[in-house]
Amino acid sequence: MRHLKRSAGFVIMLLAANLVFAQNGTTPNLSYDFEQKRLECLLALNKDSVVQTIAPNSEKYLLLDFSFVGCRGCMKELPKLDDLGQELKDKLDIVIVWNAADYNFWKSYVINNYSRSGYINLCDSEGTISSALKLEVAPSYLLFDKEGQLLKQWKGRLPGSIKKYME
Repeated sequence: MRHLKRSAGFVIMLLAANLVFAQNGTTPNLSYDFEQKRLECLLALNKDSVVQTIAPNSEKYLLLDFSFVGCRGCMKELPKLDDLGQELKDKLDIVIVWNAADYNFWKSYVINNYSRSGYINLCDSEGTISSALKLEVAPSYLLFDKEGQLLKQWKGRLPGSIKKYME
């Protein structure tokens, strides 16, 4: 799990997010500076129905994969993520944010069939995060540096190598 320096504002946001999750169980949250193209954090449910915080850290780059449950192209790209995760495990964290209409369906189907040990799977059950980021194609990938700065965005497919963006 990634950690942020805990400012008072962040703690309040986290408490508010947990309250929202407790009320409806599904609404993810995002803190992203669109002007600076910088990720502060995102919060979404993991397979254990726990709110998980994803945020930049100073140790690894972050690749966010926004996929859609039932998307054949998204499923075809998963082996590439496996290879990438193995190749760059000391330099890159991979998080798949699944857009799924129903959390329980996502949990039973995706986690049972497509969960990989090399990366984190989260549920964006209402498409809130991908909509906020104006992502209209699945899969879409966002690569962030160690401070949360967006380095590169891809739609539809990962390129053969992303190492050149991580230097």
